[in-house]
Amino acid sequence: MSSDSQHQQHLTSADMSMISRVHAQVCVKNSILAGSLDAGRVAALLVREFQYGVNHEADLLAAFTADGAFRLSVPVDRIDQFISNALDSVRSRDEAAPH
Repeated sequence: MSSDSQHQQHLTSADMSMISRVHAQVCVKNSILAGSLDAGRVAALLVREFQYGVNHEADLLAAFTADGAFRLSVPVDRIDQFISNALDSVRSRDEAAPH
């Protein structure tokens, strides 16, 4: 896996594969449909948690599934803004990509 440095900017293919596995498990456990807006939000949060140091598969999965509740390092009062910013970033990349 990648280093434990905080605010890691680049994800390796191994990192993305691991995040994808966790994402699938989190979505199934929470009855979230693949490709839905909620699935996109979970993906953004997974990447964010990974970049902030939760970069081992078991720890990342536990952050999203322990005790049936999300346990994230995003302050609750900022979660809406974080998700909005992440989705805006994804939308901007999608709009810029050739179709």
